[in-house]
Amino acid sequence: MEHIVLPPPAPLKAFIVNYWYLRLDSIPASEYILKTFVTGTVEAYFLKNPLSDLVTTSLQGIDTTPATIRKMSSLEVYGITFYPWALPELFGISADELTNQQIPLSELFPLELLNRIIETPVLIEKFNLLTSFLLQKKETISRDAVVLEVLKKIELSEDRLEIHKLYKTIPLSERQFQRRFKKVVGVSFKEYLKINRFQKAQSILKSNKEINLTQVAYQLGFADQSHFVNQTKELTGMAPKMLHRSFNTSTLNARGSTKYLIETNKIEFLTKHRHPIEEKTRDIIQIYDFHESA
Repeated sequence: MEHIVLPPPAPLKAFIVNYWYLRLDSIPASEYILKTFVTGTVEAYFLKNPLSDLVTTSLQGIDTTPATIRKMSSLEVYGITFYPWALPELFGISADELTNQQIPLSELFPLELLNRIIETPVLIEKFNLLTSFLLQKKETISRDAVVLEVLKKIELSEDRLEIHKLYKTIPLSERQFQRRFKKVVGVSFKEYLKINRFQKAQSILKSNKEINLTQVAYQLGFADQSHFVNQTKELTGMAPKMLHRSFNTSTLNARGSTKYLIETNKIEFLTKHRHPIEEKTRDIIQIYDFHESA
């Protein structure tokens, strides 16, 4: 198993969360199950087929629901995690066009560049090729200063944001702002606030092994613990107690918001039966935190 997370160069920090690499080696009589959480980010990735040298390249827009992606015997994948506003600013695509959608990277990156990245054997050189291309794209961007200023205020707020006060600082009508926000970020303002608040809840759950979930709900402005539980299930597919337990079993001391959960599915064959029976037991082996950029 190998997991690498690298920060972006300073000129691209406004657009890129991090570069990452993940390899999961095969385990006898086991398979991996990859689950995703809602994090409010966009990912470009290069996925190697474990049975051949074929590499699939894709860009996944911002997700609004968790998912169980696939079962696999092994995994090797690398890529970039972008902030959603990188889509309109670097590539000229409205972020909401790719919400819950996936497209080939060849629609955004030159095919010649993608082939060079795939053929380059050294990981850091792959990332350097991507960086050089993105730095060139950065020179042609047109930024939405109003939306980006609001996003900055959301990130800096430690507790629940007072929306009515925020709207008073925006030099647009509420309808104009909502339309521009969705184009830049990919989801509605309300949906993004929900995702952002949950990410802050994740950070609290990770940093405290013993914590009162009612206290977390109150601190972040949830109406009650039931509301917090329901929203956690909506964005991760897991109850808060199970999620908290998963963070505690992780060997990574992650600080950001978790995107992926990897589980093993152990297969035991019971020979006393006439036909082999698969008795599956799930065991969380690691939380891979692709938002950590330190």
